[in-house]
Amino acid sequence: MKEKWINSERVVSISAFFFLVVAVILGIVQNGYKDSILELIPHSKNVILTSYIIPIVHSISCIWCFYQIFRPSIFGECGIMFIESALTILTGTEQLGIFLFYGAVCLFRIATINHPRSKKLFIFTVFSHFIFLLTTLTHSWQRYLMCTASSVFYLAFFLWMSHLLKLRFSYFLPHVVQSSKVIKEAPGEVLHLRDYGLTERQIKITQDYIHNKISYKELAEKYITSLSSIKKDFSIIFQKFGVSSIQEMNVLLIQYQIEP
Repeated sequence: MKEKWINSERVVSISAFFFLVVAVILGIVQNGYKDSILELIPHSKNVILTSYIIPIVHSISCIWCFYQIFRPSIFGECGIMFIESALTILTGTEQLGIFLFYGAVCLFRIATINHPRSKKLFIFTVFSHFIFLLTTLTHSWQRYLMCTASSVFYLAFFLWMSHLLKLRFSYFLPHVVQSSKVIKEAPGEVLHLRDYGLTERQIKITQDYIHNKISYKELAEKYITSLSSIKKDFSIIFQKFGVSSIQEMNVLLIQYQIEP
């Protein structure tokens, strides 16, 4: 059986890659943004600094995004969106930058939902964003006011949506964080499967099941082995993590950032 290469993360990465390709082309064609605060950096008067900075930063994000297509990562996507948010705010497309910022915040919040310091990280990130918006004063005070007002609206909308989702879907989530005497990492941290004595195949089938929801039968076909062998592998995995079923394993591991 062929691996399910297409998933939601890769679709987003592919669409983001083409978006950034267009951004690189436009960054080269357009001759910078003279009103940006970046132009206050000392440089030759005959050079528009942003005419170089914009395509270079877009190109870096584009290369990074291309890598994400083959190695999808929520934190990688967040990093790209934060960088592009900062650049677009500094170079005249503030509304796009604010949208990208809150998109990155949403992803980051989801990825660290069980992290003990997730709320503090969220508050610090949003506070830093509003401080960063002061750079738009070089564009005009009217645009700064519009950016601030827009960002306040996006923040209120984000908090409202978070509250609604929590109310509607809280019954799907455990009310108490699933604990384990085996796992040493705190919820929200990176959990490396190799640290728990799993074989390479056990690592791969764990990742396939958690990320792609591949069934036992499909895993047996993919790894050219018997269904009983896959079930035996999972029984060993359950023992390693101190759980008794695939459901318990899901509830436990969803709290962590799973890495090989």
